[in-house]
Amino acid sequence: MLLTKMRIEGKKPTQDQMNGIIKHLQDAFNEKGYITEVTQNNGTSIKISQGGRCFSVDTAQLGYNAQVPTYNRYGFQVGRTAIAGYVRTNLPTWDQRVHFNNIINGALDVENVSCNIKSGPFTIREGLESMTECDWEDQIPSYASYDYVVNRIVTLDDDMIQDGKERLKEHRKEQKRLKLLAATNDLCHAA
Repeated sequence: MLLTKMRIEGKKPTQDQMNGIIKHLQDAFNEKGYITEVTQNNGTSIKISQGGRCFSVDTAQLGYNAQVPTYNRYGFQVGRTAIAGYVRTNLPTWDQRVHFNNIINGALDVENVSCNIKSGPFTIREGLESMTECDWEDQIPSYASYDYVVNRIVTLDDDMIQDGKERLKEHRKEQKRLKLLAATNDLCHAA
């Protein structure tokens, strides 16, 4: 995610102002349990990224999320699946993404920073105007479904964990049954 064309009161920010904004953002992310790096890209641009993504969830602070299979607008399943019905992940939920973007806008509002921010197809900020969740829901690209964008990563709760354990137990039981059946079938053919 890039914060571009940064201005404070119509002027390019000074190095001290840039350092202050970077520190403000990094401290806010650390406090809220979001792992990312905030670095200066150039004199009027800041980069927020963590490897190949914008940020991830600090599982020690916020716990794990669950990636669940979803379906695109054509009805095809997308996303990873597992026997348990979910995959444990540190990817953020839609609500955590909204919170992350609100942290950015809040910090920039406090510092009175004008800039442009896009995250994928979503506009986070234009000038001094902070975009909200309502704005982002209207920006979901045509190739994706609302369900895929918003409900692909969910908060992992005790019911999901219990259900996953039961599914895994049933799967292992079925695997043992199939092995026994195969062994019995081999004995019958050998005789």
